[in-house]
Amino acid sequence: MALLMLWSACALPGGCALYVNIPRQPDSPARYDPNLPTVAEVMGRSLEAVAQRWPSDGPWLLELPEAASAQTYAIVTAWAPDRIATTADGQAVDGATLSVIGVRVRGTEAEVDLLRPADAGPRQLVTVYLKQRPFEPWRVIRLRPWRLGPDSQTP
Repeated sequence: MALLMLWSACALPGGCALYVNIPRQPDSPARYDPNLPTVAEVMGRSLEAVAQRWPSDGPWLLELPEAASAQTYAIVTAWAPDRIATTADGQAVDGATLSVIGVRVRGTEAEVDLLRPADAGPRQLVTVYLKQRPFEPWRVIRLRPWRLGPDSQTP
């Protein structure tokens, strides 16, 4: 019964997104809009977790999935404002690039794939796992850095 009530509340306009794939997967019923409130929150919380786990000397240039709006950039940047370099008009300045390359939301669980600046060599792929309980914000469960071989291509 509680699950039905939660699903009903999320189905209302402006509610949460229960099934999201970014980038879009062919023939999938999943939503793929990076501007959904749920997507912005999980990207922001992931950015915050990566910034805390791997502090760096300089600011990062943030790259969100295609079609992300200026408002979504502002929401995501607010999670780690001291780590993202922007000018007074909100435009990014030079710095190492942190890219959100994938978002998957499945009800109360989410995964966000990011390419973070590495200390040496190519950027490192990190998957951030998140979970949400009813009427609570998303929380990071764990971060998984991936080791990519020397022949791996990162965008």
